[in-house]
Amino acid sequence: MGTLEIFSKAVETCVCPETYPVAIKVIKNKREIPEGIQTVQSQLGVTMALCQGWGKARFNGESLAMLKEDISCPIALFTLGLADPPKEWNEGSLYLDWYTPKQQAAENIAGAMHKLPRGEHIGVIMAPIHNCCFEPDIVIVYCTPPQLMFLISASLYKGGGRFENSIFPPGVCTDIIAPVIQSGNCRFGIPCFGDRKYEFTAKDELVFSVPFARLEEIAEGLKFFHEHGHSFPLPKPLDHASAQLDKYKELRAIL
Repeated sequence: MGTLEIFSKAVETCVCPETYPVAIKVIKNKREIPEGIQTVQSQLGVTMALCQGWGKARFNGESLAMLKEDISCPIALFTLGLADPPKEWNEGSLYLDWYTPKQQAAENIAGAMHKLPRGEHIGVIMAPIHNCCFEPDIVIVYCTPPQLMFLISASLYKGGGRFENSIFPPGVCTDIIAPVIQSGNCRFGIPCFGDRKYEFTAKDELVFSVPFARLEEIAEGLKFFHEHGHSFPLPKPLDHASAQLDKYKELRAIL
């Protein structure tokens, strides 16, 4: 059983997410695109947000490639290192009077974004984990807060300690791609406005990102919790007499 299958089965059994985990690889050239996987432009003739692309993978089970010309969201282009932010953006123009009325605060928001190095990659390929034909850099799992608790706990299964995280509200892609690839650590993100608008993310969903090198470790942690009574869905304490209405009690006595 391969790494992706081990992780997929552990997540399916112990976390029970509503949608497929998605495998994502940042590619350096078109030769890395597996046969049969098409770019968004060649398949649909449109551009879309990066999160919309992995939505096609997690909701519909589709595999796809997204190059610079396929991606409509500039934040995703900066995140993947596919374009240089203009001077105005670095000075906070996008966030001024949207996220903050203060110039310095807007500049600080722009400067806090995680980015892959400029010019090293041309795009990404992504697929639902059960149908992935390449070795990904990361796997993302959309989950509810209780499910996230299981995934975070599994990430601390071997080393313990605290789970450290930080959030960039304007763009979830910047939280779950570059820092995970660069640090080798798991992270979670809060879906941004774009993710909710274009990818139809539910109001109670978060997203957990795992680097490829840690997939089997996380799977092992999930299995450990499952085998030691920490299962999902969480069990309900239902072993008590139900308090029925008086009319129900009278009818039950007759029966």
